[in-house]
Amino acid sequence: MAKDEKVTKDNIVEHMINKQLEYVGKTIEDVREDPNWFTNNTLTKEQYTEWKEYCLKLMKKHLARKHRLEYEFGMFDLMYGLKVIEESND
Repeated sequence: MAKDEKVTKDNIVEHMINKQLEYVGKTIEDVREDPNWFTNNTLTKEQYTEWKEYCLKLMKKHLARKHRLEYEFGMFDLMYGLKVIEESND
């Protein structure tokens, strides 16, 4: 998905994954061949919180009702979320 491509119900998952991977300087294409991409890349707690807030706003706009947002994000995070660590990798 190109950065300027409009987010829709059909591409929202790819967009959210790419947004998450931006924190580690990667895209879906960069990790496509790594079956452990979600544990080989990590976010700090601060990065995770920022990404989660971004995703919840996006999901509210495109997918779910307010009361289901946390549940829907939790399921997405469970399937595609990177591991969160205490310290950054810098």
